[in-house]
Amino acid sequence: MKRLNQIPTVELLHNRAVYDSYYAENTIDGWDTEDKFYNFAIMGNIAIYAGFPLRGASILDVGCGTGDLIHFLRKYGFREYLGIDIYGPALAMARKKYPNERFLQTD
Repeated sequence: MKRLNQIPTVELLHNRAVYDSYYAENTIDGWDTEDKFYNFAIMGNIAIYAGFPLRGASILDVGCGTGDLIHFLRKYGFREYLGIDIYGPALAMARKKYPNERFLQTD
């Protein structure tokens, strides 16, 4: 796995430019709330159909953005959560919204 300091600068700059444009439009991760929760509900159904219960599960949320998956997961009773993202402003917002969860800036 590459660390942030191993990602080519051009990739980091491109990623930051994309997310900075979302941030400027007040949609820090490019998703509106309706789309987020629609997709999260589908994910919950997939977990049920696959026989993978979320209750008591450890969740690794790669590309967590602002961490809003946590809100959805709470109704399933997950045990542990770790959110990973490379965009610092999104992680700052996630930490503010969900101070009891863990977030890591890496890729």
